[in-house]
Amino acid sequence: MKKAMLALLVLISVTEITNAQKGSYLLYGNVGFTSATDFYGETSNNYIINPGIGYQMNDNWTVGLNVGLGGNRQELPQGTSNIPSGNYTVNTSFNIGPFIRRSYSISNIFSVYGQLEFNYLSGTYTPNNAPVNGVVGGSYNGFGTDIFPALGINIKNGWALNLDFGGLSYQTKTYKGAYYTLPPVSVTNSSNQFAVTFGQSAVIGISKNFGGSKKN
Repeated sequence: MKKAMLALLVLISVTEITNAQKGSYLLYGNVGFTSATDFYGETSNNYIINPGIGYQMNDNWTVGLNVGLGGNRQELPQGTSNIPSGNYTVNTSFNIGPFIRRSYSISNIFSVYGQLEFNYLSGTYTPNNAPVNGVVGGSYNGFGTDIFPALGINIKNGWALNLDFGGLSYQTKTYKGAYYTLPPVSVTNSSNQFAVTFGQSAVIGISKNFGGSKKN
């Protein structure tokens, strides 16, 4: 099993205050970057950008639209599997879809919320320099859903800190690619994945709501 060491993690999240006022609007998102090198010297760089917009229907329910952009680049070290240095693969991802959030106030300072997201998924995968298992690249599309709990810490004047520690997700994708032949041969396959990420990730954010009726 490959053992990766986290070299860099930058994760900034802007999300909704969990006890926001009825009729208020929010802009939210997160930006993340990770870089890891495993025992064999294989390097992986990942980035993710997730902006979104929402509307507070009342003190507890929020609906909105989220968007996600991501990318991954993996590079093999020189001499790995007789492949010259510089061989790498590049993957990109895009998702868009609605979300609904239910918030519960514990006190004037703390709140918890659960968020359910539905997303259309698309992306590309492109092995460069040398074909991987004969595949020269392709694209995919599909559907995904995520549900996760989070904690909100109210600061002042609509500002809050938000903590998310993962949850449950399901994705189904259809891949279309081509094999390295002359002419290339098109191939299609699909995948289904269920993941439990609770406790395996952490997002620390700051939030601000705009508009709505102010509370004392």
